[in-house]
Amino acid sequence: MLKRSFTGGDESRFHALYTEEVSADLMFLASKLRRAASRGELDRVQVDPKLLARKSEFEAMEARRPQEMAAFFERCTRQLAGRRVFMTGAYHLMYELAVEGLKRGVKNVFAVDSAILTGGGLKGFVLPENYMDVIKEFLGVDRIQEGYGMSEISAFHWACDEGRYHVQPWVIPFLLDPDTSEPLPREGVRTGRAAFYDFLNRSHWGGVISGDEITIDWSAPCRCGLASVHIAHEIMRYSEKKGAPDDRISCSATEEVKTEALRFMQGTLG
Repeated sequence: MLKRSFTGGDESRFHALYTEEVSADLMFLASKLRRAASRGELDRVQVDPKLLARKSEFEAMEARRPQEMAAFFERCTRQLAGRRVFMTGAYHLMYELAVEGLKRGVKNVFAVDSAILTGGGLKGFVLPENYMDVIKEFLGVDRIQEGYGMSEISAFHWACDEGRYHVQPWVIPFLLDPDTSEPLPREGVRTGRAAFYDFLNRSHWGGVISGDEITIDWSAPCRCGLASVHIAHEIMRYSEKKGAPDDRISCSATEEVKTEALRFMQGTLG
């Protein structure tokens, strides 16, 4: 979709951090491992023999990660230096790239009017308070657009100048009690488990209950002037807050997912 929309399908204008796509098989296995660990059943997890047969393939993929990161850094700082780009990625990946660049004395890489998009939460990574300033200094931009979304729904809820995420009009947000999953009142300022119903989703049922704790102000309009429902910038996963595994399968934090699944497969074969 990104290639078609931004480059017209021109491969030479599309620059991905990694050469391979994330494996849905490994994501599913990692989710099973977390769920089993929370129940004390890790020794009973059954792994598909076909997945085990691909262990060496996955290990080779992981071994290439440092070299691919270095190659991506080289493309950004040399081939694309000074150019206006559209860039999207998770907070922690952008921060890692920025820290490495600033260590080398590299900053202001792209044109100041480049379009930079990030979001999705920190996924368990702990970053310093000034991480956005570090990213901006390296990339050379004054503004980074943030958004909140997930792969199960079609919408990306953009952050306004006040730092609040505004829910798209075709998505109905809900707040659920984290212990009972009962809907909380849609009034005042409420904090609970985020759930959404997406009216545009046609690939599967549009409802999803997430693992995120969010805060919504149902009553007061946002100071930015937009009239839509708005979510506070501070978003945390319940698994991070309570130390309990989150069973929701996620395409995020892919390096962690792959490493976890690979270590388990290595132990199984050993």
